[in-house]
Amino acid sequence: MNSDAHPLHPHDPTRLGRYELLGRLGSGAQGTVYLGVGPEGERVAVKLLRVQFDDDDTARARFVREAEVAKQVARFCTAQFLDAEVAGDNPYLVSEYVPGEALARAVARDGPLTGGTLDRLAVSTASALTAIHRAGIVHRDLKPHNVLLGPDGPRVIDFGLSRVLDAASAVSSRAVGTPAYMAPEQVSGRDVGAAGDVFAWGATMTFAATGRPPFGSDTIPAVMYRVLHHEPDLGGLDGELRDLVGAALAKDPAARPTAAQLLLRLVGHAEAYDTPAAGAASPALPVPGGAGGDTLPPTATNPAPSPRGRRRKVRWAAATAAGAAVVAATAAVAGYTLLDRSDDPTGGGGQVTAPESTAAPSTAPTSATPSHTRSGRGPTSTAPGRPVPGGTRPTDDDGPPPSSDPPPKPVVLGSPSPAKYCAARERDAVFRTGKWYCVPRDGDIGVDTPISMTAVCASQYASDAEARLRGDASVPSDWDCYVLK
Repeated sequence: MNSDAHPLHPHDPTRLGRYELLGRLGSGAQGTVYLGVGPEGERVAVKLLRVQFDDDDTARARFVREAEVAKQVARFCTAQFLDAEVAGDNPYLVSEYVPGEALARAVARDGPLTGGTLDRLAVSTASALTAIHRAGIVHRDLKPHNVLLGPDGPRVIDFGLSRVLDAASAVSSRAVGTPAYMAPEQVSGRDVGAAGDVFAWGATMTFAATGRPPFGSDTIPAVMYRVLHHEPDLGGLDGELRDLVGAALAKDPAARPTAAQLLLRLVGHAEAYDTPAAGAASPALPVPGGAGGDTLPPTATNPAPSPRGRRRKVRWAAATAAGAAVVAATAAVAGYTLLDRSDDPTGGGGQVTAPESTAAPSTAPTSATPSHTRSGRGPTSTAPGRPVPGGTRPTDDDGPPPSSDPPPKPVVLGSPSPAKYCAARERDAVFRTGKWYCVPRDGDIGVDTPISMTAVCASQYASDAEARLRGDASVPSDWDCYVLK
């Protein structure tokens, strides 16, 4: 028996498929993790999920198919995903066994990390996210509990769960994150992309460096409120790591660096990303309908200013604000269940699970959908105002008075060419996971760089050109480059 494992309970299985189970490694909202032995005698971690497929063959097939995607993640800095099967009606996942304890427990026992240990954690976790995102996967629950301090360095685990749990979502409720490490768009119920993982990386690094999450760890509504409205408390973090963590915790997902940009900056490539400057806080999201501080406890965090860098101003859609504050205000009273709080040394505000009966899914575009314009508004949209009951926008103190001039009209210049844009940079253009990328050519060394069609239009036609999508995002001719006249 391994020292990390506890004896099996009387009701635990002793075998799942090809894997003999030796003991328990842990149990949580998503399932129970066992120490197992594979056919070749190798030690593995086997996670038996708390869902059942019954006679749903479609869900079974999708579960196995999505698990195959998770196997494509590069092995460095992750616990390699090995297998996924269904035993009877119960699905289980098999991954590389990593001896070592979770970052959450190590910090709870020994205190915050410092110096080279903290730097190695930052590089390893950013490397893991880069590999995960390269495979087209979004983790959606990165947190200190999902970072293991193995003998060969930190490893990120459970990165395949989001996809395989999606496959089971039709037959069971599914965990959607841990509030203290959830990005604003995740808290507000919007679609979560790779930028949400970058936010969770920033929160995890803050916990590692300070011993506490950046938005507190008390009640779920209070934590969610701070995620949406307050600046993070970065404690004693300093230097370049503080700049990068602060950038990763931007409210606007478009303002955050990618995991690849984080990694490049951490290993010395200053040109990979310009970190935001001190003193320019992300805009807080207004509470809809005039709700005041009595709705949620607005206990403030007190972040110290970042000592250096340049900060760009970011915009945050007013539509997010309305849904976001409603979710945060009602989370504790109507629809979210606190799970495993007592076992979470991070004080992460608990893990939330979506109830089985939920509202219809949001029709908002996913984070992988390219933005149509730099400002986030299409040529016919109106500027967002203060949200008020009834959805109308007051005119008092809310911008200039209406003009009698006709509104500007879009003039189409043509279609963008990602191939030409990337070729000018000695790279190739590829489309995957909902985005265009400039990627290194065969034999070249480098990382994939996401590009926006607005940038392509501005480079190809005019500096003020915007982009809008008329059809399939992967087809350049389905995009228009236009200017407003």
